[in-house]
Amino acid sequence: MRHISLVFVGLTIVLAGAVRAQTPDTAANPLPDLISIIKTSPLLEPNKDVTVKVTVINQGAAAAPESEYEIIIKNARAPREVIRVLKRTIRALEPNDKFSYSFSIKLGLGFFEICGTNDRKKKIKESDETNNKACITIEGI
Repeated sequence: MRHISLVFVGLTIVLAGAVRAQTPDTAANPLPDLISIIKTSPLLEPNKDVTVKVTVINQGAAAAPESEYEIIIKNARAPREVIRVLKRTIRALEPNDKFSYSFSIKLGLGFFEICGTNDRKKKIKESDETNNKACITIEGI
């Protein structure tokens, strides 16, 4: 009988550890959650400056370390060639903190897609890994 009790206790400890290992992140283990927002001024004429504003917000429950933000600007229609790639370091962000910056670029006639991705290489463990990218399409008339 004692042998059965020891097996039961051992099995209970193993199962409790397995359940704990599979438990999703909770308030006891908060994580950051970086989201990305991109806005632009309108492209009213070809070869005029367009201002692009990028905002990264940590909407998670924990601080996010310094990260890298990558912007890719490309034609929105075939052949969808990349026009420019820009990278920027985003400072560490506390929960509910944000970081914004802007830059200007000259674009010609056509449709252009501007996509920005924070933590593209997924070095930061986040509560939601699916919301790090934002894209916007603008038209040069």
